[in-house]
Amino acid sequence: MLPLKGQNPETKAGWDEQGDSVDKLHSCSKSSDHAEQAKSRSCRAKCWKPGFDPGTCGLWAHHASAAPPVFNGEGFHIWVVKMRTYLQAFDLWEVVNTDAEPAPLKANPTVAQMRQHADEKTKRHKAMSCIQNCVSDVIFTRIMACETPKQAWDKLKEEFQGTERTRQQQLLNLRRDFENLKMKEEETVKQYSDRIMAMVNSIRLLGEQFSKARIVEKVLSTLPERYEAKISSLEDSRDLATISLTELINALYAQEQRRASRMEEHQEGVFQAKAKATSSTSAYKGKKSWKNRPKPDAARGGDRLCRFCKRTGHSEARCWFRLDAPSAEAQIAEDGSDNEEQVFAIFCSAAQKKVLEGWLLDSGCTNHMSPDAAIFKSLDRSCKTKVKVGNGHFIKAEGKGDVVIRTPTGNKIISNVLLVPEIDRNLLSIAQLVEKGYTVVFKGNKCQISDPSGSMLMSVAMTEKSFVVDWNKGFDNAYAISSEDSKLWHQRLGHANFKSMAQMVSKEMVENFTKTVQSEDVCEVCQIGKQARLPFPTNTTWRASSKLELVHSDVCGPIRTESLSGNKYFILFIDDYTRYCWVYFLKHKSEVAQVFIKFKAAVETETGCKIKTIRSDNGTEYTSAQFQSLCKDAGIKHQLTNVYTPQQNRVSERKNRSLMDMARCLSFEKNLPKTMWAEAVNTAVYIQNRLSTKALAHKTPFEAWFGFKPSLAHMKVFGCLCYSQVPAVKRDKLSKRAVPGILTGYSMERNEPEAIPEELVTDQFEADQNDPEIDVDDEPVRGTRTLADVYERAHVAQEEPCCFEEAEAHQGWKQAMDDEIAMIEKNKTWELVPRPTNRKVIGVKWVYRGKQNVDGSLNKLKARLVVKGFSQKYGLDYMETFAPVARLDTIRLLIALVAQKQWKIHQLDVKSAFLNGFLEEEIYIDQSQGFVVSGKEQMVYKLKKALYGLKQAPRAWYTRIDSYLLSLGFERSISEPTLYVKKKQAETQLIVSLYVDDLLVTGGDRSMLADFKAKMKDMFEMSDLGQMIYFLGMEVQQTHSGIFLGQKAFAAKILSKFSMENCKPTSTPMAVGAKLSSQEGYEQVSEADYRSLVGCLLYLTATRPDIMYSVSVLSRFMHCCNKQHLKAAKRVLRYIKGTLSYGLKFNRNEDLKLIGYTDSDWAGSKDDMKSTSGYAFTLGSAMFCWSSKKQSIVAQSTAEAEYMATAGAVNQAIWLRKIFCDLNLYQKEATEIFYDNKSAVAIAKNPIFHGRTKLFSIKLHVVREMEQAREIELVHCNSEDQVADIFTKALCTSRFIKLRKELGVSSIEAKEEC
Repeated sequence: MLPLKGQNPETKAGWDEQGDSVDKLHSCSKSSDHAEQAKSRSCRAKCWKPGFDPGTCGLWAHHASAAPPVFNGEGFHIWVVKMRTYLQAFDLWEVVNTDAEPAPLKANPTVAQMRQHADEKTKRHKAMSCIQNCVSDVIFTRIMACETPKQAWDKLKEEFQGTERTRQQQLLNLRRDFENLKMKEEETVKQYSDRIMAMVNSIRLLGEQFSKARIVEKVLSTLPERYEAKISSLEDSRDLATISLTELINALYAQEQRRASRMEEHQEGVFQAKAKATSSTSAYKGKKSWKNRPKPDAARGGDRLCRFCKRTGHSEARCWFRLDAPSAEAQIAEDGSDNEEQVFAIFCSAAQKKVLEGWLLDSGCTNHMSPDAAIFKSLDRSCKTKVKVGNGHFIKAEGKGDVVIRTPTGNKIISNVLLVPEIDRNLLSIAQLVEKGYTVVFKGNKCQISDPSGSMLMSVAMTEKSFVVDWNKGFDNAYAISSEDSKLWHQRLGHANFKSMAQMVSKEMVENFTKTVQSEDVCEVCQIGKQARLPFPTNTTWRASSKLELVHSDVCGPIRTESLSGNKYFILFIDDYTRYCWVYFLKHKSEVAQVFIKFKAAVETETGCKIKTIRSDNGTEYTSAQFQSLCKDAGIKHQLTNVYTPQQNRVSERKNRSLMDMARCLSFEKNLPKTMWAEAVNTAVYIQNRLSTKALAHKTPFEAWFGFKPSLAHMKVFGCLCYSQVPAVKRDKLSKRAVPGILTGYSMERNEPEAIPEELVTDQFEADQNDPEIDVDDEPVRGTRTLADVYERAHVAQEEPCCFEEAEAHQGWKQAMDDEIAMIEKNKTWELVPRPTNRKVIGVKWVYRGKQNVDGSLNKLKARLVVKGFSQKYGLDYMETFAPVARLDTIRLLIALVAQKQWKIHQLDVKSAFLNGFLEEEIYIDQSQGFVVSGKEQMVYKLKKALYGLKQAPRAWYTRIDSYLLSLGFERSISEPTLYVKKKQAETQLIVSLYVDDLLVTGGDRSMLADFKAKMKDMFEMSDLGQMIYFLGMEVQQTHSGIFLGQKAFAAKILSKFSMENCKPTSTPMAVGAKLSSQEGYEQVSEADYRSLVGCLLYLTATRPDIMYSVSVLSRFMHCCNKQHLKAAKRVLRYIKGTLSYGLKFNRNEDLKLIGYTDSDWAGSKDDMKSTSGYAFTLGSAMFCWSSKKQSIVAQSTAEAEYMATAGAVNQAIWLRKIFCDLNLYQKEATEIFYDNKSAVAIAKNPIFHGRTKLFSIKLHVVREMEQAREIELVHCNSEDQVADIFTKALCTSRFIKLRKELGVSSIEAKEEC
């Protein structure tokens, strides 16, 4: 418990045996009757009335001398105790506590009763006044609406005392701190007891009972070993269970004094000195002082006069002024008050001549010293002290000041230098350098000095066994010993001009500022942020003569980019007399009136003055009826400028420009996003209130308004990296004690820096993602269309007719239909027969499609005769329909293998592939439109082979091509039915991957490859497309260095489809910490558009694993999409916009080894609390196989979620190993799967954890089985190296870019430039 104001600090409340402090009231001496009244607690209320003279009442004088406690938001429990006592002293506590109305007067009351009743009624107002005046202005705004003192008191308790749960948490923390208390070695008994009692009183304030015996027990159990003898003595003489804390402390204090006295009596040595007292013994009364106590004989040098120095107290053999005396190091005691002694031992050279050129580095100095008064820039000769040299004598220090030294880079200042004329060298104190944050390292024969940031300032070589700094030598950096760099302060102060900074130094307008200001070269940030025309000449205008006599105001905005809080405007209020400025941020201009009410109440309460005049422009926000009525009711004169004459409001206009100039410089300096403009403007206002201005002489606006100089000790560069401490209640013992953040301004209430988490700036708001332009689709101006849109629409209308009549009118489409019919007849697909009576005839339809190249140009026109398969019936017209196609994982695996083997992939296209499949069912179709045989109109076609549109057509084609490839000596993979391999013992000759009618062929033998192509052309109508360059929308570039796989054209088509070509890019596809849900009540959007967008993004993940997680999350809301989901999907499009040319680059690696990574989050889904699994596999270059999928069941622990993810990765690894075996590439060693969860690895390796895994699904234990079979091996890795982390959560920019690079995702342009 802290002492009350006016109480002796030595008399702590903690020393009271009852644990409470008693406020003794003085008796009133006004009169005998008054003295009788003073005996009651109503004396104060009785005396307080109009015309009362406080000086005549001792009670009032006593309380008036003690200032009331003021609550500023901290230490509420202490303030409550003080305030309760304060109110009780004035007999006002019952009014606050009960809020009871005074009893009504009885009939025919006396004058005394009427006076007493009036006094009782005014008590409520007095109590309310006490409470309002005992809180700061910020706290006052929270209770200003309360009508009674009890309401105000309860409001403060509700807000600052917290709930019972908070109190229990605070008690828990205090108890833990109490148990951890231990006495430090350098600590005195009194200091330690003060620490304990401060902790105990804090616990008592929270309502916890704390016994005296427990405190005594804590002191006894935590004392150091040096007090064991005293404790043993007390055990023998006293009962420690009943000893009081005061008795114990006094006994230990007496022993401490005796020990200190004995240590002083036995001090010996030449260089012994008394420095500042660090123990409580210095305050002990009755002991002899150090300098008056007789010295031991060994320390005295006798009373004879020395012939070398003409002084007594030492022998001539030990005189320091002998020419042949040995050298000694300098030693300076710490500088203290004027009456404190300085202890000093200085190097003396053989010559008595003073050497003033260099500065001698001294490890014993606590202050810099110089004998030359001429080098001092400023010298305070009133600061006098003594310096004690090694022989016990004293020399005088005749002042303290700042010394100017000349260096090759300009003049520098050394501050706090003592003027000691009797020494012969300039001394540079190492201790003072270390105190200021500099680092001094002695290494070899050199001394290196580094500044607080770690940059080395100088390296001093040893000469004659000493280190002398020669300022005239050229060093790499300036010698910033005591002055801050002007450029750094220029940045801290928002790029303020150097002239204003120099004026602030010369006039001493602020505290804790640099000593000198040197004009730097042209600041680039100032040029791009402040460039403007020269001002027009201005005439002298009228100035206010008091605060709030005239207030200037103006609204700036709208700012195109919303702030982090959604604001678009800000309003300024500038006091004309002090030029102090206030800023408020607005979402709409209509808020001006409400903001002015707030501003008016704050400034008038703070100053006690009233706003007399306000000057503004003719904006509607100022000319509105609401604002005019407000000014009229308050008696404020409203001055409006003339129309189109902003010069009349030049103070506000100029301030607006200055603030925006500074805000731009602050943002440009650290490349901050535009969304932080409000923080930059707020910081600019804070800084400019502390800068000099031409409107004031020798003052800053801050000093003119508040009456004292501002301190700049807390100023830092806006946007710099800082670390915010995590409160103890929000962390455990193993949590981080601080989190990195970005400095975003200064708190007006606490006068300290404020910061926001770094991730919010670098990720969530990067690239100005909240700019209104970002989320708005690129809609064309009404009545106009772009030329590209016109061409695109015309192109589509020309290429793809919607019916046969349109196609027949176009020669190109007519030729395409002729080619299709010719191909069908060439393959002998059908025969013309009479229409059957017992079989259903199926209709046909022409389908038209224009096939395009990679660049979007037209390749060819293709017409396809399609059967209306929807009319087929199972069991009658078809049986089996399934036909396998190649998985994208297999295709990417094949590309990765080709890049490793340095082969080439070739592509073959089967013309009308489905026409080659033989049918087992009997099917009849109508004759096609436009190709009806003349004279046989009633006949139909009986199909021998399949046509497009038949449900069994894909299976018929696969059966045909499968049988043919097997006949050529290929082996079909068991795990991948579309993969065919031709082997010769251990050599792989050819590999074929089948995707419907497209064949990918690769191999090392070119002749065998050419022979295979020839055989395929003999059997089927084939098109040899050469090396694969475009497959399934994927662009393939095969070079000697590797293979690049991308979808740039498809990505650009997505952006065009959803009108996002001109959107602003972002650096990540999903904001950090973003959690999407289907139950948050956002407005619904079109499901068709949303599904189309997500479907396009899903196909884009074929070559873009970096967006896999984001698209996977978006795909979970196909059935319940809303604006939140659409906004997240558009962010993915903005990310694609910035990474349009990105793709996978597969290179050759030394070892062909399969490696996997797997990871999982826990309960990442807000709707069902299910986790997300992710894995990725590589052969050494880029990843060719990946997945991000929500788990099917809810994991009850992180270990279960991680184990489920591991099981999925193991299954994929086993399948890939089988594919490798089919490709004749056997994996002899177990496949390594890297994982960052030790629990999952332990569960897989050791079945002993049954208690933790009995709830796991049995299928998950395939991990353990494969681990024991040496098929896979789980390897633990650090979370920083876990590549699969990108598939389970949204990451910050730096980590996302790192993992994206690990995936092998890069830009083809960047590769080509290299």
